Amino acid sequence: MDPADGHRVDAYTAFSWELPDRPPQVIDGQLALNQNNALRIRPSDGATPPGRPKVTRGTSQTDALLAHEQFHYDVGFVIARVVARNLMALRKPDRASMITAIRQLTHFHFRTRASLIQSRYDADSRHGTNSTYQRIWKQKMANCLSNPRATKLGGFWL
Repeated sequence: MDPADGHRVDAYTAFSWELPDRPPQVIDGQLALNQNNALRIRPSDGATPPGRPKVTRGTSQTDALLAHEQFHYDVGFVIARVVARNLMALRKPDRASMITAIRQLTHFHFRTRASLIQSRYDADSRHGTNSTYQRIWKQKMANCLSNPRATKLGGFWL
């Protein structure tokens, strides 16, 4: 079951993210994230360990199904690139406002914007059963993945 729309699906892939908890540094009198931080993205369904998408029992893992699920994971990856750039530019006067800003920024991108893209992708591709839209979205993702500075995917802000 897709938690976003309640549609019965053969597989479900989401992503989880992790930002190491390292002390901030001071740049020009403002707190900034440590430049050695690495934002990690992993496929996940929230119930199984990261790296294991959930597949309905008895479902064949066809190339089409796996390609559809790969897109959901790739959304997390391209959004993470934007989030990483925004986090590195973030400057705040104190730790409390830095923590608040990080939470707001990550929620906005990883939850709000990702949900909009995922929902539209699933609606257009009918959860991977419409090969025309599956191909269109696959090309949009290929373009986005090839540009490390991309800020949009198929007209949607990342």
